[in-house]
Amino acid sequence: MDAMYENVSFQQQDHDKATSPLPLGGGNPEWTVASMMFVVLKIVLVFLLAKLILTVLSQTIFKATEHSIQTVPDDHDGETKKRRIVTIHSIGQSIAQYIVWTGAILLGLSLLGFDMKALIAVAGVSGILVAVGSQVILRDFFTGTFLIMENQYSVGEQVTIDNVEGIVESVELRFTRLRTFGGETVSIPHGSITKVVNHSRSAKRVWIHSNITYESDQETALKVLRTVCANFEKHPGVLGGPEVLGVSDTTDTGIKLTVFCETQPLEQWRIQRAIRLEI
Repeated sequence: MDAMYENVSFQQQDHDKATSPLPLGGGNPEWTVASMMFVVLKIVLVFLLAKLILTVLSQTIFKATEHSIQTVPDDHDGETKKRRIVTIHSIGQSIAQYIVWTGAILLGLSLLGFDMKALIAVAGVSGILVAVGSQVILRDFFTGTFLIMENQYSVGEQVTIDNVEGIVESVELRFTRLRTFGGETVSIPHGSITKVVNHSRSAKRVWIHSNITYESDQETALKVLRTVCANFEKHPGVLGGPEVLGVSDTTDTGIKLTVFCETQPLEQWRIQRAIRLEI
C-alpha cells in the first residue's frame, strides 16, 4: 500500500513539472528546453494577438470618431473636420496602446510563472504611488484632454506654441509634436503650454512690395500691377484680391508700391512667390 502511495506521489510530481509554465528546478534537460520553447511560443502569440487587437481598435476608434464628428452640426469645413478626426484618433490610439501593451506584458509574465494576482496588485500599488508622486504626468494628461476638447488645434495645422512654430504632427497623451519649418521635431509637454496661436483657422494676409525709381512712370507701374492682380483673382488658394493698394512708402532711392491679398492657410508663401515672379 505504501509503495502504491509513493508511486502516485511521484506521478503527481511529474504531472506538476509537466504543467509548470517555466520549470525552475532540475529535471530532464530536453523536457526543460521543450517547455521553455513552448512558453516562448505562447508569449510570441500573445504579442501578435495584442498587435491584432490594436489594429482592430485603431480602425474602430477612427470610424467611431469620424461618425461622431460628421453627425454633429457645426460651422467647420470638411478639411477642419478631417484634421479633428485625425487628432482625436491619435489620442484614442495612444490610450489603447497603453492599455493593450500593459495587459500583454502582464500576461507574458504570468506565462513565465509569475503570480498574476500578485502582479496586478503590485501594478496597482505602483500605479497609485506613481500617480501621487508624478503630478507633472497628471498635469500633462489633463491639460492635453482640455486642449482636445476645446479644439485649440488639430493634426496638420500650423501653430505657434510657446514661441515654437511648426506643423502639428501628432497629439498624444502627454505631448504635442511639432515639425518646425527647419525640419526639426519638437515635443512639447501639455502641462507646460501657456500660449497657443493657431495660424490655420483664418485667411492669411499677404503683402507684396515692388520698388520703382522716382524717374519711373508710376501710372505704368500701377497698370502692370493691376494686370497681374487680375490674373490671380481666380488662382487656387486666393480668397480675396489681389488688390493694388498703391504707394505705401517713399525712400531716398524710390517709391514702394504694395499689393495685398488673402489666401488659404499655408498657401501664402506659394502665392506670394508666384505674384512676385509674375511682376
